[in-house]
Amino acid sequence: MSSRLRTAGTRIVGCTLAVTTALCLAATVQAQVSPQLLEGMQWRNIGPFIAGKVDSVAGVNGQPAIGYVGTDNGGGRKTVNAGVTWQPVTDAVHAIRGITALAVAQSDASVIYAGTGSIFGAQYSSGIWKSSDAGAHWQSAGLKNAGTIAWLLVDPKNPDLLLAATRGNAHHQGGARGVFRS
Repeated sequence: MSSRLRTAGTRIVGCTLAVTTALCLAATVQAQVSPQLLEGMQWRNIGPFIAGKVDSVAGVNGQPAIGYVGTDNGGGRKTVNAGVTWQPVTDAVHAIRGITALAVAQSDASVIYAGTGSIFGAQYSSGIWKSSDAGAHWQSAGLKNAGTIAWLLVDPKNPDLLLAATRGNAHHQGGARGVFRS
């Protein structure tokens, strides 16, 4: 293995560890909930009852009734009543099949990003999609050849600044693997 390949590999691993650490720290900061609030909590299935497997979830700070889910082969769904009902939000976009990552911009809750992909293969991926109207309409935001989008993180102050972690196509060399910034 050449030193250039080793250096590139080391950089990718380093970037991946840095992003993972940042995401874990961000989750820890946001997850400061009193354990007493959860003592009486009972788990229940709130849906959606389609597509079998949910790959990603996202919500809006301060609006607990609003939530989004991404499914492996069923696109995205939204609830505005804490899971009592779920409505499809990506069915009109045929290029969006499986959603593996979701992120809502907390500085502007009408901005949602969906990363596509599936465990079934790269053919389910069509890159990253953005909605500026809480899921009513979607437009491509890039990384069409990146394969599965593993994770999305929106800047807390700028809804147009996005980090995306991609897996690439597992069965081919090259492609867009790594962490990307919009």
